[in-house]
Amino acid sequence: FPIDEVKVWQGFSAQRLDTTILQKGLTSGYWYLDEDININKNWKVENSIFEFRNNASLISDNETEVYISESTFIDSQIILDNLSQVIIKDSLFTGGYKNNFNATAIKLKENKSVKITSSSFLDLKARAILFMGSNGYFGGGLFGGRGTSLSDQNRKLYIDYCLFENCVTQNLMGGALCAMSNDYRITNSKFINCIAKLGGALRVYEIQSDCIDNCYFEKCLSLHFQNPEQPKEWNNPWHPNNNEYGSPHLTNGGAIYSSASKKHDSGVINNSKFLAANVYLGERIISDYHIYNTQFIDSLLTYSRYSDACAPGSGTVFEKGEYKLGGAYYNYCKPLELDWIENYEGGSNFDARSV
Repeated sequence: FPIDEVKVWQGFSAQRLDTTILQKGLTSGYWYLDEDININKNWKVENSIFEFRNNASLISDNETEVYISESTFIDSQIILDNLSQVIIKDSLFTGGYKNNFNATAIKLKENKSVKITSSSFLDLKARAILFMGSNGYFGGGLFGGRGTSLSDQNRKLYIDYCLFENCVTQNLMGGALCAMSNDYRITNSKFINCIAKLGGALRVYEIQSDCIDNCYFEKCLSLHFQNPEQPKEWNNPWHPNNNEYGSPHLTNGGAIYSSASKKHDSGVINNSKFLAANVYLGERIISDYHIYNTQFIDSLLTYSRYSDACAPGSGTVFEKGEYKLGGAYYNYCKPLELDWIENYEGGSNFDARSV
């Protein structure tokens, strides 16, 4: 059934969720939260529906383990803090988040291992995921090399075979993912019509080797610079002085806005496609070639002025598509003077166009 129909007929028999019930584990049912639940023990849910009411949150901490499978979450605000392991698979996250303009469906803080696979984030009037934690360093790409099975990879956050569609947040950065740590990898996933204040799909502190592989981005926009109703203007320079640093000031990062970028032995973006979805890579790319076998259709690739004369690697092409905007890449563009900590939660009146 469509989720609206499920909500109508199952809502009549919805059961109130509490800590005791959650600790026992759930394998079915329609459940609701109308106030915060704090749980510091392992919990597991399968084949269940959860509706978050009254702006309630589900908070889990204390080095425990969480397992979520084949479940649906409506208006979720899940906070997972300092857990040993988190597995989310084959699940759906959706919701209108009425009167909550700074909502995030899943917040991840300092967890040791998080795997989100084969799940969908659809029609969210919120940011899908916020990822916080310490940075990692991967001098040779993934330990074990590229192409290893997911269980052998060593990033703290893995997103694999997921769909992010219509994830829209007007106040926050990163419609699908806002990552303050570089310890993540995203593979085989789609980002469609993701819109945020900055970085419509991804707003990341840093992108490094093998962070993105075989992903698809379509019509992802940064509201600071792009009006969803004016596609002909999406790739226009927004700064009044187009030649301020030798290139147009094209730093809108509609699909990806990264404050910093590091390539070691392999590319930062591989085997991917961007359709009307721009990418900004901030300081500093260490090696010249770093994006491989990737299509930019009606999409721009823009580098910070601190990058070392960067250019895309082999198999990367720039083409004109249905929006007739064309594709191109630009070096030496001025980065935004972002106050990262102040603005990642949308708590200020910051306007990047005033920089």
